[in-house]
Amino acid sequence: MGGVGAAGIPDHLRELAMKYKCHKMICRKCYARLPMTANNCRKRKCGHCANIRPKKKIKEKEKEKDTLTIKLKDILF
Repeated sequence: MGGVGAAGIPDHLRELAMKYKCHKMICRKCYARLPMTANNCRKRKCGHCANIRPKKKIKEKEKEKDTLTIKLKDILF
């Protein structure tokens, strides 16, 4: 149990989790989490504004490590 990252999660469960957590739209005014098909915010407090954006994607940890090592090599050499 525990550990860093999600190495032991099957792909079908990862896709399901991404659907409910990551594939969303965000209201720029009230930061409400909306479905991907939303055109306006559902909240009354921001006046049902149409200023929404897609939620930022999660970065892969392996890619971050690779870019850091490349940057360090460029600096050192």
